[in-house]
Amino acid sequence: MTSTPLIFLGAGASAPFNIPTMKEMVGLFEKELTEKGLEAQIDLWKDVKSKLEIVYGQRNVDIEHMLTFFSFPYIDPFRLSPNIIYHYGIKTKELIEIVNVETAKSIVEAVKVFVYERCDIQNHEKIFPTYSKLWNLLSERLGLNTNQFYVRPDLEVFTTNYDRCFEIFYNKARNTLRSSRDKEIILDDGFKGRVYNFEYYKSNDPRIYKLHGSIRRYFTRAGKVRSYDGLKKKGDPIDGDEIVEEWMIWPLRGKYIYEYPYSKLMDKFRETLYERKGWLFIGFSFRDEGINMILKDVNDRLEDAMRRGVKVEEKNLILIDRSADKKEGLFKQYCMIHFHPVTGEFGKEETFDKFKNVANLLIR
Repeated sequence: MTSTPLIFLGAGASAPFNIPTMKEMVGLFEKELTEKGLEAQIDLWKDVKSKLEIVYGQRNVDIEHMLTFFSFPYIDPFRLSPNIIYHYGIKTKELIEIVNVETAKSIVEAVKVFVYERCDIQNHEKIFPTYSKLWNLLSERLGLNTNQFYVRPDLEVFTTNYDRCFEIFYNKARNTLRSSRDKEIILDDGFKGRVYNFEYYKSNDPRIYKLHGSIRRYFTRAGKVRSYDGLKKKGDPIDGDEIVEEWMIWPLRGKYIYEYPYSKLMDKFRETLYERKGWLFIGFSFRDEGINMILKDVNDRLEDAMRRGVKVEEKNLILIDRSADKKEGLFKQYCMIHFHPVTGEFGKEETFDKFKNVANLLIR
């Protein structure tokens, strides 16, 4: 059976639906603080942002970098990553210090609400036609009818997005395309009975892996990840089980490396990259340290296998992004990954036409 390509969704995959990127959220949140006249918060926010720009560059600081730092005063410091304090100290010989911890806490809680509201999309009408056009093309190239591709058991989608645009797309597909002759269209997001089931999605449904977490999901004191259709805070109950943390995360080292369920999600992403010949990335900036490390690891494993005489396939990565052509230099170090840029905004007709010309590279 011809395998489907791996599909990876970055912030640009949700941009057509008016969800800001993580980088854009920094400025938007700053504007919100200014409009509310919260002087202590805005002064601290601007100070930290200017210092982090020294570490990462002026154009690279995003909402996750900011949240990582602001969380430092009241979380275990060993979970902090990238190690902003360390990097900043090396570059400027001084440490970033937050004197008013309560102000930092108030910023973190405000940012969580802000991100939730920005990602909780209300305007759905563009989502289905945008994604269905892509799905129809991939179905055609795989020699399948549309419904066969929607329920393809080896279809796996990975995303760093907090929003639920892709889930909304599949829910609409379920209501629009299913018939009595077809298997029911359901996207498996890992929840069974509204409690997270991490036996790697035992059903045959196509699967979505939310690598950075998602709005409407929460860790509870009972050690479960639970889904709830609404914004809740730490300490609130879900069916009597107390929330200890939102499952909307930022790059804390522990969560990338060893904390459940993020480490397992990343492991699954790594293995699927290794297995599939074609990778379709949409709207991804390649600024995410964790994702880049996994790409390097997959390339190194392939190189090592080839040196040992094992037959391996080189990979084709197609990137659909507004600045795709500017990312080509990143892949010169990866001899086993062939990079194919499609420059343009996801959802635009001219971008889709460009993608048609290279789509066959995804199919084995």
